[in-house]
Amino acid sequence: FECSEGDEFSATKGAAWNMEKLRGYIALVKDRFHPVMSDDAAKLLEQHYEKCRLAGSSTIPTTVRFLESMIRLSQAHARLMYRNIVTLEDAVAVIRVLECTAFAYGGFDANVDDVENIMYCDPMTMTFSAEEADSDFILWEYKLLHRHDMVEKMSQRRREMAIEKIEAEGGHFSFGKGQANVEQHQGWNNREHPRDRN
Repeated sequence: FECSEGDEFSATKGAAWNMEKLRGYIALVKDRFHPVMSDDAAKLLEQHYEKCRLAGSSTIPTTVRFLESMIRLSQAHARLMYRNIVTLEDAVAVIRVLECTAFAYGGFDANVDDVENIMYCDPMTMTFSAEEADSDFILWEYKLLHRHDMVEKMSQRRREMAIEKIEAEGGHFSFGKGQANVEQHQGWNNREHPRDRN
């Protein structure tokens, strides 16, 4: 399956996998890998779970099942990345997916005073480019770990890349070209979701 074990930042060139190859890869990693949680990943997931509990969202119930789901999704992401250990990056990827889901559903971050510190983003207003995907992820990882006082857990190289991108953008966090405007994120307590309208 030509799994890359080289430079973590090198983009793989070539055609996209067809369905047959993708199914074969998923079957392979499902049987071969049974990832265990690293201490750093466990700490990040636990802190995120606690933060979601404290937010007290009435839209999305944050129960122990939510924590269990984050663990299972992190393990699944580690399998897809062809490894047997759930790394910090796996936990970050899962939290990013959940934050986008939370945005679409009404949000976890209801009580964030600092609008610049809001993590979730509207997946419907973002554009994704292959050229910026890795650097956007590293920047998001840096922001998330900074929020949880875990930036020192990032590799030196990834930390430098994130800081370089932040400085290039005038000291502000932003993700991709289509990032939703901060002004629309004024907290979720007063947000009316289209599904809730009569």
